[in-house]
Amino acid sequence: MPKRHYPKLQRRHDAILLEILGRPCRTQKEIAKATGYSPSQVSRILCSPEFQERYECVFQPISSAALADPKWLKRP
Repeated sequence: MPKRHYPKLQRRHDAILLEILGRPCRTQKEIAKATGYSPSQVSRILCSPEFQERYECVFQPISSAALADPKWLKRP
């Protein structure tokens, strides 16, 4: 069976990125339903190196800002 390549990153994949950033606890099935992709397409997009790189570029500043804020470091 030939190896399937990852899908090339497209602007439409930003919908998946926004779903993840908006509600990080969502499952792949929930993301698929919200974006119109199939669960297997979501999985392949999430695992693609291009998407991972894009996610890190977006998530890194957000996580750094959250860690720098003292209220996030306090435990209730």
